[in-house]
Amino acid sequence: MKTTTYKLITRDYLIKCFKSDFVLNQNDISLKKELNKHQYSLNKDRHSSKNIIMWEQYGLISDNRKHGEGWKKYSFSECVWIDLIKKLKCFGFHRKTLLPIKAMLSEIDDQAKISKLPLLDFYIKLILSERKQIFLIADDLGHAILISQDHLSSVEQLMGYVCEDMVKLNLSKMVLELAQEFSLEINSIFRSQV
Repeated sequence: MKTTTYKLITRDYLIKCFKSDFVLNQNDISLKKELNKHQYSLNKDRHSSKNIIMWEQYGLISDNRKHGEGWKKYSFSECVWIDLIKKLKCFGFHRKTLLPIKAMLSEIDDQAKISKLPLLDFYIKLILSERKQIFLIADDLGHAILISQDHLSSVEQLMGYVCEDMVKLNLSKMVLELAQEFSLEINSIFRSQV
């Protein structure tokens, strides 16, 4: 997949809103803490223990228990990532194509050292606070990008745009369903930041 066109469309937006405001700015600390608090158990009907253990061994997720004791708990962001892994696996993605996607979500370090997947947290914020439609577009080589519906439409309207084979996952739908399942109380966090 040629992600350069997508990256060009989103570049200025990500530099301003993600890198400058979200990663460097201290305004979103309470949101980052809420999204990265290890408090959720995975739904056993959706995620088998065997897959979780295998994904831990591959480095796709981490077991953050001290000395392997107690129940595994995950943050909201990790649960979204785990759901993304499962969806991508349904489309035939394997660990060699999933690891670069995880790297893309965590390539920029969060200055507050709270977010493990800062880019994912940023787009979760847009979904929950602004109700933006966000998609993950990925190919079977591990190239991927998170993109809003507005930016995606801009790319598709470019002269000479050619649609290549790729998977387009609706991240907004996944995030909103998880937020409802976990009764995530993000609204109070957004009100406290205004």
